[in-house]
Amino acid sequence: AVLPFANGSNDSEMDYLGEGISEEITNSLSRLPNLQVMARSTVAHYRTRQDDPQGVGSDLHVDAVMTGRVVIHGNEINVETELVNVVTGVQLWGERYTRSANDASLLQAAITRDIASQLRPQLTGSEREHVAQVGTKDADAYRLYLKGRYRYQRWTLEDLKAAAEFFDQAVAKDPGYAAAYAGLVDVYAIQGYEGYVSGTELMDKARSAARRALELDNNNPEAHAALANLDFNYFWNFPEAEEEIRKALTLDPNSAYAHEVHCWIQTSRGRTQQGLAECRRAVELDPLSPLNNFALADEYFLAREYTHAIEQANKTLEIDPNNPQSLAVLGHSHEQLGNYKTAMEQWVKIERLRGHEARANELMGIFKKEGYTGYLRRTAKDGSAEGDYDLSAGNYAMLNEKDKAFAALEKGFAKRVVVDINIDPRFDHLRSDPRFADLLRRIGLPQVQFPTSPS
Repeated sequence: AVLPFANGSNDSEMDYLGEGISEEITNSLSRLPNLQVMARSTVAHYRTRQDDPQGVGSDLHVDAVMTGRVVIHGNEINVETELVNVVTGVQLWGERYTRSANDASLLQAAITRDIASQLRPQLTGSEREHVAQVGTKDADAYRLYLKGRYRYQRWTLEDLKAAAEFFDQAVAKDPGYAAAYAGLVDVYAIQGYEGYVSGTELMDKARSAARRALELDNNNPEAHAALANLDFNYFWNFPEAEEEIRKALTLDPNSAYAHEVHCWIQTSRGRTQQGLAECRRAVELDPLSPLNNFALADEYFLAREYTHAIEQANKTLEIDPNNPQSLAVLGHSHEQLGNYKTAMEQWVKIERLRGHEARANELMGIFKKEGYTGYLRRTAKDGSAEGDYDLSAGNYAMLNEKDKAFAALEKGFAKRVVVDINIDPRFDHLRSDPRFADLLRRIGLPQVQFPTSPS
Protein backbone atom coordinates (compact mmCIF):
# COMPACT_ATOMS: atom_id res chain seq x y z
CA ALA A 1 0.00 0.00 0.00
CA VAL A 2 1.24 3.49 -0.91
CA LEU A 3 -0.13 6.05 1.55
CA PRO A 4 -0.88 9.54 0.19
CA PHE A 5 2.32 11.52 0.73
CA ALA A 6 1.96 14.05 3.51
CA ASN A 7 2.16 17.75 2.71
CA GLY A 8 5.02 19.08 4.87
CA SER A 9 4.46 22.65 3.70
CA ASN A 10 2.16 25.16 5.34
CA ASP A 11 0.28 25.69 2.08
CA SER A 12 -2.80 23.44 1.78
CA GLU A 13 -2.94 24.36 -1.90
CA MET A 14 -0.01 21.97 -2.35
CA ASP A 15 -1.92 18.90 -1.06
CA TYR A 16 -2.46 17.87 -4.67
CA LEU A 17 1.28 17.34 -5.23
CA GLY A 18 1.92 14.67 -2.59
CA GLU A 19 -1.38 12.92 -3.21
CA GLY A 20 -0.87 13.05 -6.97
CA ILE A 21 2.67 11.69 -6.91
CA SER A 22 1.68 8.83 -4.60
CA GLU A 23 -1.32 7.97 -6.78
CA GLU A 24 0.84 7.85 -9.90
CA ILE A 25 3.35 5.62 -8.08
CA THR A 26 0.46 3.33 -7.09
CA ASN A 27 -0.71 3.11 -10.69
CA SER A 28 2.80 2.30 -11.92
CA LEU A 29 3.55 -0.33 -9.26
CA SER A 30 0.22 -2.09 -9.85
CA ARG A 31 1.52 -3.08 -13.28
CA LEU A 32 4.41 -5.07 -11.82
CA PRO A 33 3.95 -8.86 -12.20
CA ASN A 34 2.64 -10.81 -9.19
CA LEU A 35 2.32 -7.73 -7.00
CA GLN A 36 -0.97 -6.57 -5.53
CA VAL A 37 -1.11 -2.87 -4.71
CA MET A 38 -4.06 -1.47 -2.80
CA ALA A 39 -6.14 1.04 -4.75
CA ARG A 40 -5.82 4.75 -4.00
CA SER A 41 -9.46 5.20 -2.98
CA THR A 42 -9.09 2.62 -0.19
CA VAL A 43 -5.67 3.79 1.00
CA ALA A 44 -6.91 7.41 1.05
CA HIS A 45 -8.94 6.58 4.17
CA TYR A 46 -5.62 6.28 6.04
CA ARG A 47 -3.99 9.52 4.86
CA THR A 48 -3.75 10.85 8.42
CA ARG A 49 -1.93 7.74 9.71
CA GLN A 50 1.50 8.32 8.19
CA ASP A 51 3.09 7.59 11.58
CA ASP A 52 1.45 4.16 11.89
CA PRO A 53 2.42 2.15 8.80
CA GLN A 54 2.22 -1.14 10.72
CA GLY A 55 -1.33 -0.46 11.87
CA VAL A 56 -2.41 0.64 8.41
CA GLY A 57 -0.78 -2.41 6.83
CA SER A 58 -2.48 -4.71 9.33
CA ASP A 59 -5.88 -3.14 8.56
CA LEU A 60 -5.31 -3.52 4.82
CA HIS A 61 -3.78 -7.02 5.06
CA VAL A 62 -0.66 -6.05 3.11
CA ASP A 63 2.98 -7.00 3.64
CA ALA A 64 4.55 -3.56 3.25
CA VAL A 65 3.50 0.11 3.42
CA MET A 66 5.19 3.02 1.67
CA THR A 67 4.96 6.47 3.22
CA GLY A 68 6.26 9.85 2.06
CA ARG A 69 6.46 13.51 2.95
CA VAL A 70 6.69 16.40 0.48
CA VAL A 71 8.19 19.78 1.41
CA ILE A 72 8.44 22.78 -0.93
CA HIS A 73 11.34 25.21 -0.42
CA GLY A 74 11.08 28.00 -2.97
CA ASN A 75 11.58 26.33 -6.34
CA GLU A 76 12.81 23.09 -4.79
CA ILE A 77 10.85 19.92 -3.93
CA ASN A 78 12.10 17.62 -1.16
CA VAL A 79 10.53 14.18 -0.73
CA GLU A 80 11.34 11.71 2.05
CA THR A 81 10.09 8.15 1.48
CA GLU A 82 10.31 4.84 3.27
CA LEU A 83 9.03 1.29 2.88
CA VAL A 84 8.12 -0.52 6.11
CA ASN A 85 7.65 -4.23 6.79
CA VAL A 86 4.19 -4.53 8.35
CA VAL A 87 4.99 -7.56 10.52
CA THR A 88 8.32 -6.42 11.99
CA GLY A 89 8.17 -2.65 11.61
CA VAL A 90 11.62 -2.74 10.02
CA GLN A 91 12.42 -0.14 7.37
CA LEU A 92 12.99 -2.11 4.18
CA TRP A 93 14.07 0.93 2.20
CA GLY A 94 14.21 4.69 2.50
CA GLU A 95 15.42 7.59 0.41
CA ARG A 96 15.43 11.38 0.26
CA TYR A 97 14.97 13.14 -3.07
CA THR A 98 15.57 16.75 -4.00
CA ARG A 99 14.53 18.15 -7.37
CA SER A 100 13.71 21.45 -8.98
CA ALA A 101 9.96 22.14 -9.21
CA ASN A 102 10.42 21.95 -12.97
CA ASP A 103 11.47 18.30 -12.59
CA ALA A 104 8.47 17.08 -10.57
CA SER A 105 7.59 14.39 -13.12
CA LEU A 106 11.19 13.14 -13.11
CA LEU A 107 10.98 12.96 -9.31
CA GLN A 108 8.00 10.64 -9.57
CA ALA A 109 9.88 8.50 -12.09
CA ALA A 110 12.95 8.24 -9.83
CA ILE A 111 10.91 7.16 -6.80
CA THR A 112 8.95 4.61 -8.83
CA ARG A 113 12.13 3.18 -10.39
CA ASP A 114 13.81 2.82 -6.99
CA ILE A 115 10.86 1.24 -5.19
CA ALA A 116 10.26 -1.14 -8.10
CA SER A 117 13.88 -2.26 -7.82
CA GLN A 118 13.36 -3.00 -4.13
CA LEU A 119 10.12 -4.91 -4.65
CA ARG A 120 11.22 -6.76 -7.78
CA PRO A 121 15.07 -6.83 -7.88
CA GLN A 122 14.99 -9.25 -10.80
CA LEU A 123 13.57 -6.60 -13.14
CA THR A 124 15.81 -5.66 -16.04
CA GLY A 125 16.86 -2.07 -16.54
CA SER A 126 14.41 -1.62 -19.41
CA GLU A 127 11.57 -3.08 -17.33
CA ARG A 128 12.31 -0.65 -14.50
CA GLU A 129 12.35 2.24 -16.94
CA HIS A 130 9.01 1.13 -18.40
CA VAL A 131 7.36 0.94 -14.97
CA ALA A 132 8.76 4.38 -14.07
CA GLN A 133 7.68 5.97 -17.33
CA VAL A 134 6.05 9.38 -16.93
CA GLY A 135 3.92 10.67 -19.77
CA THR A 136 5.33 14.19 -19.92
CA LYS A 137 8.48 16.16 -19.21
CA ASP A 138 6.57 19.44 -19.24
CA ALA A 139 6.47 20.63 -15.62
CA ASP A 140 3.34 22.74 -16.10
CA ALA A 141 1.45 19.92 -17.84
CA TYR A 142 2.41 17.52 -15.05
CA ARG A 143 1.25 19.88 -12.31
CA LEU A 144 -2.02 20.54 -14.13
CA TYR A 145 -2.55 16.80 -14.53
CA LEU A 146 -1.98 16.16 -10.81
CA LYS A 147 -4.41 18.96 -9.95
CA GLY A 148 -6.96 17.37 -12.28
CA ARG A 149 -6.54 13.98 -10.59
CA TYR A 150 -6.86 15.58 -7.17
CA ARG A 151 -10.16 17.28 -8.04
CA TYR A 152 -11.50 14.26 -9.96
CA GLN A 153 -11.42 12.07 -6.84
CA ARG A 154 -14.18 14.12 -5.18
CA TRP A 155 -16.88 13.55 -7.82
CA THR A 156 -18.89 16.69 -7.06
CA LEU A 157 -20.28 18.79 -9.89
CA GLU A 158 -17.79 21.60 -9.21
CA ASP A 159 -14.78 19.32 -8.74
CA LEU A 160 -15.41 17.37 -11.93
CA LYS A 161 -15.77 20.60 -13.88
CA ALA A 162 -12.48 21.85 -12.41
CA ALA A 163 -10.79 18.51 -13.14
CA ALA A 164 -11.83 18.68 -16.80
CA GLU A 165 -10.41 22.20 -17.05
CA PHE A 166 -7.08 21.09 -15.55
CA PHE A 167 -6.83 18.11 -17.91
CA ASP A 168 -7.72 20.32 -20.88
CA GLN A 169 -4.96 22.73 -19.87
CA ALA A 170 -2.53 19.83 -19.45
CA VAL A 171 -3.08 18.54 -23.01
CA ALA A 172 -2.87 22.10 -24.31
CA LYS A 173 0.57 22.34 -22.69
CA ASP A 174 1.61 18.90 -23.95
CA PRO A 175 -0.58 17.47 -26.75
CA GLY A 176 1.29 14.18 -26.43
CA TYR A 177 0.33 13.58 -22.77
CA ALA A 178 -1.68 10.33 -22.92
CA ALA A 179 -2.52 10.20 -19.20
CA ALA A 180 -4.15 13.63 -19.37
CA TYR A 181 -6.41 12.46 -22.20
CA ALA A 182 -7.30 9.38 -20.12
CA GLY A 183 -8.13 11.73 -17.24
CA LEU A 184 -10.56 13.60 -19.48
CA VAL A 185 -12.28 10.31 -20.36
CA ASP A 186 -12.72 9.50 -16.67
CA VAL A 187 -14.25 12.92 -15.99
CA TYR A 188 -16.66 12.73 -18.94
CA ALA A 189 -17.74 9.21 -17.98
CA ILE A 190 -18.50 10.18 -14.37
CA GLN A 191 -20.22 13.42 -15.40
CA GLY A 192 -22.52 11.31 -17.57
CA TYR A 193 -22.95 8.59 -14.94
CA GLU A 194 -23.91 11.10 -12.26
CA GLY A 195 -26.24 12.93 -14.65
CA TYR A 196 -24.33 16.22 -14.32
CA VAL A 197 -24.15 16.53 -18.10
CA SER A 198 -25.62 14.51 -20.96
CA GLY A 199 -25.84 14.35 -24.71
CA THR A 200 -24.00 12.83 -27.63
CA GLU A 201 -21.48 15.67 -27.80
CA LEU A 202 -20.03 14.82 -24.38
CA MET A 203 -19.74 11.10 -25.10
CA ASP A 204 -18.24 11.73 -28.53
CA LYS A 205 -15.63 13.93 -26.84
CA ALA A 206 -14.97 11.17 -24.31
CA ARG A 207 -14.46 8.53 -26.97
CA SER A 208 -12.21 10.83 -28.99
CA ALA A 209 -10.11 11.48 -25.88
CA ALA A 210 -9.83 7.75 -25.16
CA ARG A 211 -8.72 6.98 -28.69
CA ARG A 212 -6.24 9.84 -28.64
CA ALA A 213 -4.78 8.49 -25.38
CA LEU A 214 -4.37 5.06 -26.99
CA GLU A 215 -2.78 6.52 -30.11
CA LEU A 216 -0.19 8.10 -27.85
CA ASP A 217 0.25 5.11 -25.53
CA ASN A 218 -1.45 1.84 -26.46
CA ASN A 219 -0.18 0.34 -23.20
CA ASN A 220 -2.28 2.67 -21.05
CA PRO A 221 -4.69 0.37 -19.17
CA GLU A 222 -6.85 3.22 -17.87
CA ALA A 223 -7.60 4.40 -21.42
CA HIS A 224 -8.53 0.88 -22.56
CA ALA A 225 -10.85 0.46 -19.54
CA ALA A 226 -12.43 3.89 -20.06
CA LEU A 227 -13.11 3.14 -23.73
CA ALA A 228 -14.67 -0.19 -22.74
CA ASN A 229 -16.91 1.63 -20.26
CA LEU A 230 -18.08 4.09 -22.93
CA ASP A 231 -18.59 1.36 -25.52
CA PHE A 232 -20.69 -0.65 -23.07
CA ASN A 233 -22.77 2.00 -21.35
CA TYR A 234 -23.33 4.50 -24.13
CA PHE A 235 -22.30 3.41 -27.61
CA TRP A 236 -23.43 -0.24 -27.19
CA ASN A 237 -20.43 -1.48 -29.13
CA PHE A 238 -20.28 -4.66 -27.07
CA PRO A 239 -17.62 -6.54 -29.11
CA GLU A 240 -15.19 -3.63 -28.83
CA ALA A 241 -16.05 -3.22 -25.14
CA GLU A 242 -15.06 -6.83 -24.46
CA GLU A 243 -11.87 -6.48 -26.49
CA GLU A 244 -10.85 -3.27 -24.75
CA ILE A 245 -11.50 -4.52 -21.23
CA ARG A 246 -9.42 -7.63 -21.85
CA LYS A 247 -6.56 -5.42 -23.02
CA ALA A 248 -6.91 -3.29 -19.88
CA LEU A 249 -6.77 -6.33 -17.59
CA THR A 250 -3.81 -7.81 -19.44
CA LEU A 251 -1.90 -4.57 -18.94
CA ASP A 252 -3.02 -4.09 -15.32
CA PRO A 253 -4.53 -7.19 -13.66
CA ASN A 254 -4.80 -5.25 -10.39
CA SER A 255 -7.04 -2.48 -11.70
CA ALA A 256 -10.22 -2.47 -9.63
CA TYR A 257 -11.81 -0.16 -12.19
CA ALA A 258 -11.11 -2.59 -15.04
CA HIS A 259 -12.53 -5.52 -13.07
CA GLU A 260 -15.60 -3.40 -12.32
CA VAL A 261 -16.24 -2.64 -15.99
CA HIS A 262 -15.62 -6.30 -16.87
CA CYS A 263 -18.24 -7.24 -14.27
CA TRP A 264 -20.87 -5.06 -15.97
CA ILE A 265 -20.07 -6.48 -19.40
CA GLN A 266 -20.06 -10.12 -18.29
CA THR A 267 -23.35 -9.82 -16.44
CA SER A 268 -25.10 -8.07 -19.33
CA ARG A 269 -24.04 -10.86 -21.69
CA GLY A 270 -25.72 -13.44 -19.45
CA ARG A 271 -22.50 -14.65 -17.80
CA THR A 272 -23.83 -13.85 -14.34
CA GLN A 273 -21.47 -15.78 -12.10
CA GLN A 274 -18.39 -14.66 -14.04
CA GLY A 275 -19.62 -11.10 -13.71
CA LEU A 276 -20.17 -11.38 -9.97
CA ALA A 277 -16.66 -12.84 -9.60
CA GLU A 278 -15.26 -9.76 -11.36
CA CYS A 279 -17.22 -7.41 -9.07
CA ARG A 280 -15.99 -9.31 -6.01
CA ARG A 281 -12.43 -9.00 -7.29
CA ALA A 282 -12.87 -5.23 -7.66
CA VAL A 283 -13.95 -5.05 -4.01
CA GLU A 284 -10.98 -7.18 -2.94
CA LEU A 285 -8.63 -4.77 -4.71
CA ASP A 286 -10.37 -1.62 -3.45
CA PRO A 287 -12.31 -2.69 -0.33
CA LEU A 288 -13.27 0.78 0.92
CA SER A 289 -14.51 2.15 -2.40
CA PRO A 290 -18.23 3.05 -2.13
CA LEU A 291 -18.57 2.71 -5.90
CA ASN A 292 -17.15 -0.82 -6.08
CA ASN A 293 -19.12 -1.97 -3.06
CA PHE A 294 -22.35 -0.48 -4.37
CA ALA A 295 -21.75 -2.00 -7.82
CA LEU A 296 -21.39 -5.48 -6.30
CA ALA A 297 -24.69 -4.97 -4.44
CA ASP A 298 -26.35 -3.82 -7.66
CA GLU A 299 -25.07 -6.83 -9.60
CA TYR A 300 -26.42 -9.15 -6.89
CA PHE A 301 -29.79 -7.44 -7.35
CA LEU A 302 -29.66 -7.90 -11.13
CA ALA A 303 -28.75 -11.57 -10.56
CA ARG A 304 -31.88 -11.97 -8.37
CA GLU A 305 -29.69 -12.71 -5.34
CA TYR A 306 -31.66 -10.28 -3.21
CA THR A 307 -30.41 -11.44 0.19
CA HIS A 308 -26.82 -10.92 -0.93
CA ALA A 309 -27.77 -7.59 -2.50
CA ILE A 310 -29.24 -6.34 0.80
CA GLU A 311 -26.21 -7.55 2.77
CA GLN A 312 -23.76 -5.89 0.37
CA ALA A 313 -25.73 -2.64 0.20
CA ASN A 314 -25.64 -2.43 3.99
CA LYS A 315 -21.85 -2.98 3.93
CA THR A 316 -21.57 -0.08 1.50
CA LEU A 317 -23.62 2.12 3.79
CA GLU A 318 -21.16 1.36 6.61
CA ILE A 319 -18.47 2.94 4.41
CA ASP A 320 -20.67 5.78 3.11
CA PRO A 321 -23.83 6.18 5.23
CA ASN A 322 -25.40 8.62 2.76
CA ASN A 323 -24.84 6.59 -0.40
CA PRO A 324 -28.10 6.99 -2.37
CA GLN A 325 -27.25 4.25 -4.89
CA SER A 326 -26.99 1.68 -2.08
CA LEU A 327 -30.27 2.86 -0.59
CA ALA A 328 -31.81 2.33 -4.03
CA VAL A 329 -30.46 -1.26 -4.15
CA LEU A 330 -32.09 -1.85 -0.75
CA GLY A 331 -35.34 -0.37 -2.04
CA HIS A 332 -35.40 -2.43 -5.22
CA SER A 333 -34.41 -5.66 -3.44
CA HIS A 334 -37.07 -5.34 -0.74
CA GLU A 335 -39.55 -4.37 -3.47
CA GLN A 336 -38.87 -7.64 -5.32
CA LEU A 337 -39.19 -9.61 -2.08
CA GLY A 338 -42.56 -7.98 -1.34
CA ASN A 339 -41.25 -6.07 1.70
CA TYR A 340 -42.97 -2.90 0.60
CA LYS A 341 -42.86 -1.00 3.89
CA THR A 342 -39.07 -1.49 4.10
CA ALA A 343 -38.72 -0.51 0.44
CA MET A 344 -40.67 2.70 1.09
CA GLU A 345 -38.35 3.56 3.96
CA GLN A 346 -35.43 3.56 1.50
CA TRP A 347 -37.19 5.78 -1.06
CA VAL A 348 -38.08 8.25 1.69
CA LYS A 349 -34.46 8.30 2.93
CA ILE A 350 -33.25 9.11 -0.57
CA GLU A 351 -35.68 12.01 -0.90
CA ARG A 352 -34.57 13.39 2.46
CA LEU A 353 -30.90 13.09 1.46
CA ARG A 354 -31.78 15.26 -1.53
CA GLY A 355 -33.34 17.82 0.81
CA HIS A 356 -36.87 16.99 -0.36
CA GLU A 357 -38.64 16.63 2.99
CA ALA A 358 -42.08 17.57 1.63
CA ARG A 359 -41.71 15.07 -1.22
CA ALA A 360 -40.67 12.34 1.24
CA ASN A 361 -43.76 12.97 3.38
CA GLU A 362 -45.98 13.09 0.29
CA LEU A 363 -44.77 9.72 -1.01
CA MET A 364 -45.15 8.04 2.38
CA GLY A 365 -48.66 9.47 2.60
CA ILE A 366 -49.56 8.00 -0.80
CA PHE A 367 -48.19 4.61 0.29
CA LYS A 368 -50.23 4.61 3.49
CA LYS A 369 -53.40 5.60 1.64
CA GLU A 370 -53.10 3.71 -1.67
CA GLY A 371 -50.50 1.02 -0.97
CA TYR A 372 -47.36 0.30 -2.93
CA THR A 373 -49.15 0.33 -6.29
CA GLY A 374 -50.17 3.92 -5.55
CA TYR A 375 -46.54 4.80 -4.91
CA LEU A 376 -45.41 3.07 -8.13
CA ARG A 377 -48.06 4.80 -10.22
CA ARG A 378 -47.27 8.24 -8.82
CA THR A 379 -43.48 7.95 -9.24
CA ALA A 380 -43.87 6.40 -12.72
CA LYS A 381 -45.90 9.42 -13.81
CA ASP A 382 -43.49 11.86 -12.17
CA GLY A 383 -40.45 10.08 -13.63
CA SER A 384 -41.85 10.38 -17.13
CA ALA A 385 -42.54 14.09 -16.64
CA GLU A 386 -39.05 14.72 -15.22
CA GLY A 387 -37.16 12.71 -17.85
CA ASP A 388 -36.27 9.80 -15.56
CA TYR A 389 -37.37 7.17 -18.06
CA ASP A 390 -35.65 4.27 -16.32
CA LEU A 391 -37.68 4.89 -13.16
CA SER A 392 -40.87 5.43 -15.14
CA ALA A 393 -40.46 2.33 -17.34
CA GLY A 394 -39.52 0.09 -14.41
CA ASN A 395 -42.46 1.16 -12.28
CA TYR A 396 -44.99 0.89 -15.13
CA ALA A 397 -43.59 -2.57 -15.91
CA MET A 398 -44.10 -3.69 -12.31
CA LEU A 399 -47.65 -2.37 -12.51
CA ASN A 400 -48.04 -4.49 -15.69
CA GLU A 401 -49.02 -1.34 -17.61
CA LYS A 402 -47.11 -2.48 -20.67
CA ASP A 403 -47.94 0.24 -23.16
CA LYS A 404 -46.81 2.98 -20.79
CA ALA A 405 -43.71 0.97 -19.88
CA PHE A 406 -42.72 0.58 -23.54
CA ALA A 407 -43.36 4.25 -24.22
CA ALA A 408 -40.94 5.15 -21.42
CA LEU A 409 -38.42 2.54 -22.60
CA GLU A 410 -38.42 4.05 -26.09
CA LYS A 411 -37.63 7.45 -24.60
CA GLY A 412 -34.93 5.83 -22.48
CA PHE A 413 -33.57 4.17 -25.63
CA ALA A 414 -33.21 7.60 -27.23
CA LYS A 415 -31.29 8.82 -24.14
CA ARG A 416 -29.27 5.55 -24.09
CA VAL A 417 -30.11 4.63 -20.48
CA VAL A 418 -31.47 1.13 -21.13
CA VAL A 419 -28.31 -1.00 -21.18
CA ASP A 420 -29.36 -3.29 -18.27
CA ILE A 421 -32.98 -3.99 -19.21
CA ASN A 422 -32.27 -7.58 -20.32
CA ILE A 423 -31.27 -8.52 -16.76
CA ASP A 424 -33.28 -6.05 -14.62
CA PRO A 425 -35.99 -7.86 -12.58
CA ARG A 426 -38.32 -4.87 -12.80
CA PHE A 427 -38.97 -5.70 -16.46
CA ASP A 428 -39.89 -9.37 -16.01
CA HIS A 429 -43.54 -8.71 -16.94
CA LEU A 430 -42.41 -7.46 -20.35
CA ARG A 431 -40.11 -10.31 -21.40
CA SER A 432 -42.74 -12.29 -23.29
CA ASP A 433 -43.84 -9.26 -25.31
CA PRO A 434 -42.42 -9.09 -28.88
CA ARG A 435 -41.72 -5.39 -28.36
CA PHE A 436 -39.21 -6.30 -25.66
CA ALA A 437 -37.34 -8.71 -27.91
CA ASP A 438 -37.25 -6.05 -30.62
CA LEU A 439 -35.83 -3.47 -28.21
CA LEU A 440 -33.10 -5.88 -27.07
CA ARG A 441 -32.23 -6.55 -30.72
CA ARG A 442 -31.85 -2.83 -31.44
CA ILE A 443 -29.60 -2.36 -28.42
CA GLY A 444 -27.62 -5.52 -29.14
CA LEU A 445 -28.43 -7.27 -25.86
CA PRO A 446 -29.09 -11.02 -25.55
CA GLN A 447 -32.16 -12.52 -23.93
CA VAL A 448 -31.11 -13.83 -20.48
CA GLN A 449 -33.05 -16.47 -18.55
CA PHE A 450 -33.17 -16.41 -14.74
CA PRO A 451 -34.67 -18.81 -12.15
CA THR A 452 -38.30 -17.94 -11.43
CA SER A 453 -37.90 -17.98 -7.62
CA PRO A 454 -35.99 -15.07 -6.04
CA SER A 455 -33.31 -15.67 -3.40
